Amino acid sequence: MHGFLKGYPSHFLAYNVSATAHSIDRIVSRQKARGPCCMLKVDVEGYETHALRTAQALLRSGSVRALQLEITKSSRRGTARETIEMLEGLKQQGFTFKQVPNSLLDTNGSLPHGSWRDSPGPWAKLPPFPRESGASMHSAWSVDIQTFSTNLIAAFNPPS
Repeated sequence: MHGFLKGYPSHFLAYNVSATAHSIDRIVSRQKARGPCCMLKVDVEGYETHALRTAQALLRSGSVRALQLEITKSSRRGTARETIEMLEGLKQQGFTFKQVPNSLLDTNGSLPHGSWRDSPGPWAKLPPFPRESGASMHSAWSVDIQTFSTNLIAAFNPPS
């Protein structure tokens, strides 16, 4: 696999890199993993759709209980369409999405005040994605993602 490694604006350093790519399904089958996967985290700088394409058997099995994705609004051609199609497909498989706003991460706003025993869990406090009920993933891509990237958490609720 070939990619592009870049530094932060203060460094203005960028160069091409090559690395070996591995299929998630192949890794899981080699490990002979049994039982549920509590969370699959994918944060690969705009290549989430590529990574999840290698996990189709795992996702279809229903054993992935949750996903964490960092969605990047890359200028790479086709990224928006690929990402929207990926999110729609995951939604059809039974994943319900919530957005983790950057403001929540920056302020550590996820920690409850007072007694933690009776406080709502973090899932209940996160805004849905898409925020508007019944909105398409295309709309959510355009309206709900206000920054270069955002984190999404998805819980698996198998369709009945």
